[in-house]
Amino acid sequence: MKPLLIVVEGLDGSGKPTLARGLADALGAVRMTTPSDALRSLRRDILDGLRHDSLAIELFYAATVQAASAEIGEHLSARRSVVVQGHRI
Repeated sequence: MKPLLIVVEGLDGSGKPTLARGLADALGAVRMTTPSDALRSLRRDILDGLRHDSLAIELFYAATVQAASAEIGEHLSARRSVVVQGHRI
């Protein structure tokens, strides 16, 4: 079977983590988040520092997706499915 790439996005409180975990478990897929776990602990401070510049905030989120794309590509090349859960405020 070809590996799958599934991206879960939605409003706050819509159940993204629950859905992403369930899909990853059911498919035996790798579960990832954007921003990554390493950046998530810093996200609030970064966004507070950028709070007056909406473009900078969007670029931060775009950078987290770009950073994840190489890892996603490696998993797919190794024929591992990936479920990505996006995080927004």
